[in-house]
Amino acid sequence: MSGDEGVARLQRALAAMGVPDAGVEAAGHEREIAAIRVPAAAWGRVMEEGLRIAALVTEAGFRYAALDLRPADGPE
Repeated sequence: MSGDEGVARLQRALAAMGVPDAGVEAAGHEREIAAIRVPAAAWGRVMEEGLRIAALVTEAGFRYAALDLRPADGPE
């Protein structure tokens, strides 16, 4: 699966679990990292579902997950 396909798949999976506005990018030298950025309102949900999200990241073809500590709806 390409990084772009993995990004789309992971975004759909996160939306299905109640995090529809998550931003996902393929990162790293080999694009093996799913860089995830979520709105501030979704932080609690993401923290509760960490293991499930880790499994979704793997299913989408990534080796690692990185959660951006800046909320998607906050300042850059």
